[in-house]
Amino acid sequence: MRKVYLLLLCSLLLVLSMPSFAVNVNDIDGHWGKAFIDELISKGAVSGYPDGTFKPDATITRAEFTVMLLKAQNISPVDVSGMHWGSGWRQAAIDEGILMSSEFSDLDVNITRGEIALMVTRSIGESPFKDARMMEIQDVEGLDTEQKAAIFSVFDYGIVSGYSDNTFKHSQPATRAEAATMAIRTIQSDKRTDNPRVFDKESLAMFDGKNGMRALAAVNGQVYDLTDLSKWAGGSHFGGITAGKDLTKEITEDSPHGVGILSRAEIVGVYQE
Repeated sequence: MRKVYLLLLCSLLLVLSMPSFAVNVNDIDGHWGKAFIDELISKGAVSGYPDGTFKPDATITRAEFTVMLLKAQNISPVDVSGMHWGSGWRQAAIDEGILMSSEFSDLDVNITRGEIALMVTRSIGESPFKDARMMEIQDVEGLDTEQKAAIFSVFDYGIVSGYSDNTFKHSQPATRAEAATMAIRTIQSDKRTDNPRVFDKESLAMFDGKNGMRALAAVNGQVYDLTDLSKWAGGSHFGGITAGKDLTKEITEDSPHGVGILSRAEIVGVYQE
């Protein structure tokens, strides 16, 4: 009987040591993030505060977002020794490759948009078209390669839409509504925003089918992905035609097959000189 009592007491202390949440929240009606917050609540990935609020425009800590993102992906915490209630969740994120072991030593710091971008990209992988977004996000100078790739990827995937001044604001603390939105869009592609890809001559030239890049070509203002077409192996076609260019003339006038040769190629963007 004493053992049962001690187990119950330990369980109670564990619950009390973690943030307390209420199931129903009363401060998100009319908020732009309501649908995403409701979706997370329905999945049991997040709830609210004891006073019945969610505080959608408040900041969110690294620990809170780590729990949110992992719960959304049905990942459980691991059993670790640590004084912080989120230590087991942090270790689970490390085990899943969502965090590096050197990251988030302080779980109570407010998480930034850039940190979320890294975690989301590690969860779903870098976008193969991330480099097409280099001209669309203007505030990445000085960031390392992985951080840039993460920002371009979440933008390309439609996890975020960026700001009207073409910035991402990677060092800005994320709000709870932003965090909920990015978590849902990580696991549900149908909830993502549509960020049309616009290629110009310079950005299209990067996708020549070489050095691991996909093979793209523009025809009549549409950009086609030729990577998986057998006759475009290595980004090259018969007659010396190569990907990474506007091939409107070569396809519509010089090829005996015309645009029909592109029937199995996916349209991945538009082309503008």
